Amino acid sequence: MYISLCDENNDETQKGMSSVIDFKHLIDTAPDMMKLPPEFVLPLSANPFSVSYAEIPVIDLSRLAESSESRISTVKAISSACELWGFFRIVNHGIDVSLIAEMLEVAEEFFDLSLMEKMKYSTEDVMSPEYLEHIWELTMKIGSAISEGLGLDNGYIKKSFGKGFQILAANYYPPCPEPEKTLGLAAHSDHGALTILMQNCVNGLQVKHNDQWLLLTMYLILSNGKYKSVEHRATVNAQKTTISVAVGHGPELSTVIGPATQLVDPTKEIQYQPTVYKDYIRLQQTTTIRGKTALQAIRTSK
Repeated sequence: MYISLCDENNDETQKGMSSVIDFKHLIDTAPDMMKLPPEFVLPLSANPFSVSYAEIPVIDLSRLAESSESRISTVKAISSACELWGFFRIVNHGIDVSLIAEMLEVAEEFFDLSLMEKMKYSTEDVMSPEYLEHIWELTMKIGSAISEGLGLDNGYIKKSFGKGFQILAANYYPPCPEPEKTLGLAAHSDHGALTILMQNCVNGLQVKHNDQWLLLTMYLILSNGKYKSVEHRATVNAQKTTISVAVGHGPELSTVIGPATQLVDPTKEIQYQPTVYKDYIRLQQTTTIRGKTALQAIRTSK
């Protein structure tokens, strides 16, 4: 996995991201473009290709349904990944590979349409019921293990979510003539409790770990700071298109989020002030997509 240093607080980093949504149109209209337009170029301090290699945790979810010993060890592995990384890869998750392939294929077909054609599909109902139902079940399975890892009842997160909240984002990063000079998506952390991400076979995701970037969740609030909310970003490739589909999950919008009372030391101040989830999302969306500004805003000790 790749590692890179990045100054995500540099305003110039945002300069390179300001017009990223227009880049596919730019590539389509100038397929032989050899240089990156200046408005997309990042400062050297944000170079996404100053990297090394490392391994992220891999969790075999099928072991959660095996013997009690296997479940306990898997819960511990998930807890460790959440605490040390805030990110892990899952295998044997139970979702049919054909459904995953179909979701990526549909996303690619949509992005291949002209802008005029895309506008014909404009709607507030963009969710894929079949895909999201499976992703929700997967999230609850992982949430159960996370609850156990925190020493809570295994149904704690499911009960806290209620009917829940899902948001799906399909991302398309076309080939770039100078990928070492830009990013597909700036550094940020998601507002949801858990994001399930899948991508095609082109590496592009970088995760921040120990102040370094590794190519390769809001449990930070619930766990009172024990679990990480990892910053991540997306790079681009010179020859290949990167496509990813991310599904963020959280409680109902009216839910007050805050540290679980069982995890709060009554002799110490809680790390995050209780906040209505809808207000937390609004806070994140009205601040610059740079690091953890929303989390920092509700932290009790700034």
